[in-house]
Parts: sequence; C-alpha cells; structure tokens
Amino acid sequence: MPEEQQQPSPAEFNRRVIAEFRQNAGRVGGPFDGAPLVLVTSTGTRTGRRHTTPTMYLRDNGRIVVFASNAGFDHNPAWFHNISADARVTVEIAADSATEAEADQPDTTRDGVTNLDATRDGVTTLDAIATVLHGAERDRLYARQARLVPAFADYEAKTERIIPVVALRPLRPAGDGARAYALSEELVHIHDGMRRELADIRAQLGTAAGTATAQAGAHTGGGAEVDTGAHSEVDTEASGKATAHPRAYTLAHTGADTETGGTATPHTEVGAELRSRCLAFCAGLHEHHTKEDGSAFPPLEERFPELAPALARLRAEHTAVARINADLTALLAEDSCTDPATLRARFDELSGELEDHFDYEEAQLATSLDTLFPR
Repeated sequence: MPEEQQQPSPAEFNRRVIAEFRQNAGRVGGPFDGAPLVLVTSTGTRTGRRHTTPTMYLRDNGRIVVFASNAGFDHNPAWFHNISADARVTVEIAADSATEAEADQPDTTRDGVTNLDATRDGVTTLDAIATVLHGAERDRLYARQARLVPAFADYEAKTERIIPVVALRPLRPAGDGARAYALSEELVHIHDGMRRELADIRAQLGTAAGTATAQAGAHTGGGAEVDTGAHSEVDTEASGKATAHPRAYTLAHTGADTETGGTATPHTEVGAELRSRCLAFCAGLHEHHTKEDGSAFPPLEERFPELAPALARLRAEHTAVARINADLTALLAEDSCTDPATLRARFDELSGELEDHFDYEEAQLATSLDTLFPR
C-alpha cells in the first residue's frame, strides 16, 4: 500500500511558490494556477529581517490591492503586522502584468522615468508604499475580489475579524524625489478618503439624532411619524461586515417606566453597524497618525531639516486629535446606550480639528515636498 504523501508546512509551501514564481516569469501552478499573484516583501517587526509572501491581488487605479485573508483564520497574517509598522515594501509581479498596471495609472512618468524598478526573467520588482484601506473603499474592493474569486467570500464567512485590505502604491526609482512625490500624492489620497468617510458618518449620526427627536415628539403627543423602513438600504458592493458602508442606522427602544406605571420616553441608541463603523474610523485614524509619527516623519526630518517646524506642529496636532479620538473610542466601547446626538457633537469636534490639521499638513508638508521636487 503506497505511503501517504506528507503535506508541506505553510512555510515550505510558500517557499516552493516563491521559487516557481521567480523561475516562471510570475506564473505558478497548483492552487494558484492562472491566478493574479504577486510576491510582497515586508520587514519583520521583531527581527528586522525581510520576509516574502505570495498573495493574490487586484489592480485599482494604478495600485496593487492585496488582502490579509489568512485563509479565513481568526488572526491577521504576519506580513500585515509588518506593513502596519513599516509601510515600505517590495513587490514582485509578472512583467506583463506590471505593464498593464502602469497603463491603469494616469501620468506615471516623469522626465522619461516610470515607476518600474527592474525586470529580470519576466518578473518586475517595484518599491511601494502600503496603505490599509477602511470603510466604503475597503468594502468595495473586498466585494469585488470575492466576486472574482469566491474563496474570498468563504474566508469572510469563516472568520469574525474584518479582513484587512491593503493598497500598494508603486514608487518611482528616482531616489528622494520619487519618494517625496509618492508621499505627497498618498497623503492627499488618504486625507480625501478620511474626509469622505467622516462626512458620511456625521450624516448618518445626524439622521439618527433627528429620528430620535421625532420619535420623542411622537411619544409626547407631537404626532410625528417616522418611516424607519426607508433607511434599510444596503450597499450591494458592501461585504456585510461591521465596516460595511451601510446607509442604514438602527435605533433601539426600551420598555415601560415602572416607577410611574406609564410608558417611558423612548431610549435611543446607535445601532451596532454604525457604532462599528465609527470605531473602525477611530482605529484607522489612530493607525494613520501612529505610522506618520513613527515611520514617515523621522526620515523626512532627517533628510529635509527645513520641514522640522511643520513636523513639530503636526506632531502636536496629532496629540490633540488623539485625545478626542480616545474619548470617542471609550464612549463607543461603553455597553450602555450611546446617544446619537452626543456622538454627532463629538464627531463634529473631531471633524473640525481634522480639517484644520489636514489642510495644514497638505499646505506645509505636501506643498513643501512638491517645491523641493517639482513634478
């Protein structure tokens, strides 16, 4: 009777896939046969060593989008922890796919140089910056991947965690100028995404607060009618997880006033989906500022001393924003009811601080980098 063939360990399986990828111009067989695959090399958070991981990807407006699915297990893969600490990565991609990715990206040449670093044996190597996506953008891209590769829908159903989606934006091989350009461009892109998400959250909280007021009026005899069904739409692109892009909010009401024997004033709270979306925004904001303080600002300060005053002010603003963000996170984490009007007021406060902060950062940092390295 033939002996059962032992399955390779995950580490050995990855080593074989990586070797096959590099030997066959970015193509592999087995479970990845015909799949769009890249190799992502990140820096280990504990050891500082470089680690390479094969993963499937999507192209989106010049970016390479990857998914920290970990086959649906309840913990994020090691490479995701690595890029969360150091966003600089190296990407290996089939040369023909790299050319297609370039065609997707508008205006990717400067002085005759593209962002393709080096090509060897049919594989192109790129330096890139990793950005974790949140909210509607994350949900849209994960839903798209799940439609293309149904296994990703299975991974999502298998785990309670929100599977992270990461955009890799290629840099250009032109030294400091390329890195400054990429940082400036990515900074504005991240800010715009956060502005949109924050505006949408505030709008939903405002709607929830208005509904609560109308219900209270109806309870006290105002006769106001509330159509709760009109707000139950679901974004068909959304993944259905807590960070989905719901147009809906849910309100809960509790029972009778036992002291008086009458019916109590409705007790209104923010629903689980909207609460989770608020928490996801707060977590994303904290992560963004932590990465700026820890891995983006120090090398900028060293390379461009003239930016020191602007960076000092940005760090101080990060501290002020962090206080509001921490208060909001604590408020959202409470088991007791969270009043939508109270939350809306706190998010309005955060929005005011952030808008001033983003405007200053773009005016001082992004503009300074563009002046140092004209496009």
